[in-house]
Amino acid sequence: MFLDIAIGISLSIGVGLYFNTALTFLLIFMGIIFVLSPDIDFFIELAWHGDVGGKVIREHREITHFPLVYVPLVILIFFIFGKMWGIFLGLAVLFH
Repeated sequence: MFLDIAIGISLSIGVGLYFNTALTFLLIFMGIIFVLSPDIDFFIELAWHGDVGGKVIREHREITHFPLVYVPLVILIFFIFGKMWGIFLGLAVLFH
C-alpha cells in the first residue's frame, strides 16, 4: 500500500510536469486515489468475510486488478474531464 501511494505521488509529479500543470493538493490526492482504485475489492472482501487475505485469497486481486476493466472509465474521464485526467487514471491503474 505504501508503495502504491509513492507511485501515486510520483505519477502526480510526472503528469504535472508533462502537462505543465501546477502540483496541487488535488493532483496529489487524485494520484493516490487513482492508484489505489484497483484495491476497492479489499473492502468488498472485508465486508463479506470479515478479513482479507491470509492463506486464501478470495475476492481481493480479482476483477478490479485487471487494467482492461478500467478502459471504459478511462475513456469516460478522458472525454468529460480532459486528456490529462484520463491519461492520469490510465497510468495509475496500470502502475498499480
